[in-house]
Amino acid sequence: SIGTANGLNGVANLAGISANNSNDVTLTSATAVTQTVPGVIAAAGLEIKGTGPFTLANASNDVVTLAGNVTNGVSYTDSGSVAVGTVNTVGLTACGVDLTSLTGGTITVSNNIVTTTGGQVSITNAGALNINANIAADGAVTQNGAGSVIFGGTGTRSIVTTADDVNFL
Repeated sequence: SIGTANGLNGVANLAGISANNSNDVTLTSATAVTQTVPGVIAAAGLEIKGTGPFTLANASNDVVTLAGNVTNGVSYTDSGSVAVGTVNTVGLTACGVDLTSLTGGTITVSNNIVTTTGGQVSITNAGALNINANIAADGAVTQNGAGSVIFGGTGTRSIVTTADDVNFL
């Protein structure tokens, strides 16, 4: 199993990584990373760092917690539930964030999601969207999906944009 896959400079296609769903995986890249089919990422935690963008859109991905700090955008699809939390890095910061859960999976925002210049946040949840931390976007924030939206945790939760829309569809 792979615990850390660092230094993916020049990687154009990511075939698949398995950490037996009990270990964390860190992907660091100064260039674009695109996941290929049938490659699957299966891990307790996935930390993504570097320039990117990271396009990890295989419908069979199975990660419990996602976190990272990426200069460009992040697009991640999970077969079930996923939480934005802590995997070395706390929360998820990127130019844009696109998260999708499938087959009734819940998306939980346990640590902040922050986008940089012009970055939008798009969340498509088949199950519930649990917002237990803040979302701060320089672009629009859009939630799409069959699941409910639940604000929880302790204290006040906020969704903030820079003069853009917040949509719950």
